[in-house]
Amino acid sequence: MKKNKLFLQGLLIAFVLTSVLCASCSNNDDAPAPPVYDYLIQADKATSTPVSAIVLKLAMNAQPDYQVYSTLPKVGVNLFRVSYRTPYQGNELKASGVFIVPEAPNPNMPTVVYTHGTIYRDEAPSINLSQAGFQKSTELFLCTVFASAFNCVVLMPDYIGYGDSESIVHPYAHAESLGQASLDFVRAYQEYAGDSFNKRLLIAGYSEGGYAAVALQKKIQETSHTGLTVDKTIAGSGPYDQVASALKILSTNEETNLHFISSYLWVFQMYKNNFGYSKGYDAIFSPEDHTLLKAGGYDLAYFAPEKLSIHTNPTQLFADGFRNGVTGGTDTELLKMLADNSLTEFAPADSLLFVSGGADTWVDPVNTRSACGKMYAKGCKVWMYEVPGGDHYTTLPVFLAVLLDRMGMY
Repeated sequence: MKKNKLFLQGLLIAFVLTSVLCASCSNNDDAPAPPVYDYLIQADKATSTPVSAIVLKLAMNAQPDYQVYSTLPKVGVNLFRVSYRTPYQGNELKASGVFIVPEAPNPNMPTVVYTHGTIYRDEAPSINLSQAGFQKSTELFLCTVFASAFNCVVLMPDYIGYGDSESIVHPYAHAESLGQASLDFVRAYQEYAGDSFNKRLLIAGYSEGGYAAVALQKKIQETSHTGLTVDKTIAGSGPYDQVASALKILSTNEETNLHFISSYLWVFQMYKNNFGYSKGYDAIFSPEDHTLLKAGGYDLAYFAPEKLSIHTNPTQLFADGFRNGVTGGTDTELLKMLADNSLTEFAPADSLLFVSGGADTWVDPVNTRSACGKMYAKGCKVWMYEVPGGDHYTTLPVFLAVLLDRMGMY
C-alpha cells in the first residue's frame, strides 16, 4: 500500500478539499423488529480467480491508471452468481448480483458494497463472471482486485433491470429502488455468510453508483433493526440533486455529447414509469425529435436514442413549453418529483466522502456541491474532494485511489 498511498497523495495535491465534521443522526431502533425474511434464493460459485490471473490481467490492461495496481493483489478470490428477493413497485422481484469472496477473508476488514455506475444490459456484473466477461465489466474486475488486495468481501448488486430482472427497464437514478435492492443484497449475503458476516460496511460507487451508494446509506439509516454499521461511504460524481441537474440541462443552449443526452432521456423515462409524470412525450420533445422517438417506440433506456439522429442541443431537443415550465418553476409536478428523488435533504449519521470533477459535463459538479453543502448545513460528517479540471472520465481514477487509500487504513 505504500506505493499506492504515494500515488494517491500525488493525485490529491491539486484538489480542492472541503471538510466538515459534525453531529450525526440516529436510526429508529425503537420500532418493532420486522418479520424474518428469506432474501437469498441461490448463490453458485461461478469462478475461482488465482492471484496470478488477476496480476496478469492488470499488467495487460490498456489503461495505465489500472496498471499501477498490479502489485496489490495478494490472495485468490471466488466469485458467486447470486439470486435474491427484493420488493419493487409493490411486488416481490427476483434480482441478482455478485459476491466476491477471498479464500480466507480478513475478519478485521469491513464488508465492502460496491454499487456500479451506468451500464448497458450486457455489462451487468452477474453475467460477466468468466475471465472473458471482465472485459465488459471493468468495475467487476476492479472489485476483484480490491477483494484480493485487501482480503475483504465485496458485494456487487446488479440493480433492478439487469441480470435476473432484465425484463424490467432499469429505473435509472431512482433512489428508492437502488437503496432497497442494494440493502436486500447485503441481507442476502448475511444469510449466506452466517456468523462470519461482518456487519460493518464500507460503501462505494461512482456515477450512478455514487448516487446508489448514498441511497443505500440512507436506506440503512432509515430502516430499523438492520444491525448494520456504515463505517464510511465514498460517493463519486453522482446525480444527487435532481432539481439542479434538470435545471442545468434544460437551460443549456449548445451542442452536447449524444451519449450524455441519451442518459438524460433514460432518466426522463424513469420519471414517467416510476413517478407517473403526466406530461406526454409529444409535449416534452420538439415535434421533429418526438417523431423520431415515437417511431422507435419511445425506447429511451440503456442509451437506445444513440441509434437516432436526435438533436443534442437541449434547446432544440425539448419543447419550449416543457423547458420553460421546469426552468420557470411552473411545472410543479415534475419539480416535486425531482426534489423527492434527490438526496440533498438526507442527513447522514455516518461518515460520507464525496469525490467529483470540477469540469464534469455529464454529471455536473453542482450535484456534489449542493449535496455536500446542504449536509454541512445540517451538521453532518461530510467531506468533499473536487478535482480541478476533472471530467467524468478523468475523475474516476482519482475516486478509485481515494477508495484504495481508505481500504488500506484498516
